[in-house]
Amino acid sequence: TPSGDLLDANPALARMMGYATPQDLIAAISDIADTIYVHKSAREEYQQLMRRDGMVREFEYQVRARDGSILWLSDSAGAVRNEAGEIIRYEGVVRDITDQRRAEDAIAEGRRLLQQVIDTDPDVFLSVFDIYAETEMAPWLHQVKHPSLVLTGENDGGCNPRLNKLIAEALPDSELVILPVLRHAILLEASDQVA
Repeated sequence: TPSGDLLDANPALARMMGYATPQDLIAAISDIADTIYVHKSAREEYQQLMRRDGMVREFEYQVRARDGSILWLSDSAGAVRNEAGEIIRYEGVVRDITDQRRAEDAIAEGRRLLQQVIDTDPDVFLSVFDIYAETEMAPWLHQVKHPSLVLTGENDGGCNPRLNKLIAEALPDSELVILPVLRHAILLEASDQVA
C-alpha cells in the first residue's frame, strides 16, 4: 500500500525474501520503506511513478531479505484506486533479478578494467615487465638447472621478445622461440603451434 503495508504475497515471494509462508512475510513487514527497501529513495521514486503513471514496468530496486542479504527485484505493477480516485494499493509481479544484475555488474567491471588496460601507455607495461624481470626473476633464473623453453609472441606488448631474450640469456640451457604475428595469449591464439 502507499503507507507501506504488505497486504498479500504468494509463496514464491515469501521464499524469495526468506520466509516459510506468505503469512510470515506479511507479519514481519511493518513499513516496506524501512524494513525492505535498501534505499528509501527507490520507494519514493516507485510511489511517484505510481501517482504519475498509475503503473511501473520492470522497476528495479534493491531489497533486504530476512537473512540480511541484498536482492535485486524487478517490479511490474499497477495502482488500484478507490471510488474517490485515491491509490489504496499496488498489485503486480516481482521477479528476483539478483543473478542477472551481478552478471551485468561483473561484465561492466571487466569492461572497465579492460578499458583501463587499453588506456594505459604501452611504455608503462614495458617498464613494469622490465622491473619484474630485473628484480623478481633475475635472482633465481640461474638456479634453473633443466632445459627451458622461453616462448613469446612477436607482437607481445608486455612480455615482449626483447625481454624474453634477456630471460633466455639468463637461463642456462634454454631455447628462445618467438612465434610470428602472435601476442601474449599464445595458448589461446595458437595452441596448435605450442603443442
